Amino acid sequence: MRLRLRFTLRTLLLIPLLFALTMAGVWWWPKSQPLSINEEFYTGHYRGLGLTNGTSFFGKRFFRLVVQDGKCGYWEVDYGEPGYNAYRGFYPDGVCREEGECFVEINGGIEDPAPDSSNVRWGKYYKPDGTLDSEVVNGTGTQTFWYPNGTKRWELVLRDYARLRHSMWFDNGQLSQTQHYVDGEVDGKFESFHKNGTVRLQGEYANGDREGVWTRFDENGKVTSIEDYSVSPPKITRP
Repeated sequence: MRLRLRFTLRTLLLIPLLFALTMAGVWWWPKSQPLSINEEFYTGHYRGLGLTNGTSFFGKRFFRLVVQDGKCGYWEVDYGEPGYNAYRGFYPDGVCREEGECFVEINGGIEDPAPDSSNVRWGKYYKPDGTLDSEVVNGTGTQTFWYPNGTKRWELVLRDYARLRHSMWFDNGQLSQTQHYVDGEVDGKFESFHKNGTVRLQGEYANGDREGVWTRFDENGKVTSIEDYSVSPPKITRP
């Protein structure tokens, strides 16, 4: 009788211990979910029971963010808290494309971290063959990205964390668009192009807003619409 009682008490003591170990294992085991920024491309890896979005025991504690970059590869962030976090990007074949520290903030009122790979404290950017192409140091420098086929895809010039000029290219090497910035706002002449090199859109920005007349063209150079931003609301005419 005494042996049976001792065994029963020991068993009863083991139950809460096993329960605690199970809960700790469930909490610690990594999980993942799409992020609300863009559920198709952004994934957050977290620990926690996942019952809430907060940081309590039952909430999600994100530790890594993975962003699929279309056919150009992917990049990931070692997330700790809002602010600058270590990140790195890779070409589809696994070659390092970029590394550095990018800014992460909470996405609006939703408890999802939102990384911004163009807001960097420092970064190194590599061509598909692995050679260093450009650098950003203390928010100043040039950020470049390349398509896996070796043509330039993106060039962003930064000074003191602010954008100065941003250019993008199609995978055939044709310039897609270039825009300039003043005090962090898009400003000045703007042109974008079709993949065959003809002008697609032409106009001018002032302090981040479109101003004056903007003209759209088809791939053959024919005007498809004229937008007049000197009036409110803008007047759009089609030939």
